Amino acid sequence: MKKLSLVVGAIVMSLAAISGCKSEVKANVSCKGAAEGMNCEVSQTLGDSKVTVTWDIKAVCKNGTVVTGEGTGEVSGGGKVNVLVPNSKLANDEKCDAAESMTIENLKIVPAG
Repeated sequence: MKKLSLVVGAIVMSLAAISGCKSEVKANVSCKGAAEGMNCEVSQTLGDSKVTVTWDIKAVCKNGTVVTGEGTGEVSGGGKVNVLVPNSKLANDEKCDAAESMTIENLKIVPAG
């Protein structure tokens, strides 16, 4: 994401305890802007069941534009996966002058199926 590539650092959020599982599972999602979109790393921090992690990205730009997008990744065995949310999937990306803040919202973990 060219406009959001100015965002420095990563945003990390965790969620615990997916329903329907026999063991607790936690995952972190860390995203940062890049020329081609938002690069997000999904890390399973507890448990080893195969799960699907979904999240929403929200960036607020200096000119007031709000850029949003959705990400999805599967992870298991305490592993990590990188997910690119391309510019074409980020609403209002072309209207953003420069990002001032970014958050990860609505983080959900469900059994992969």
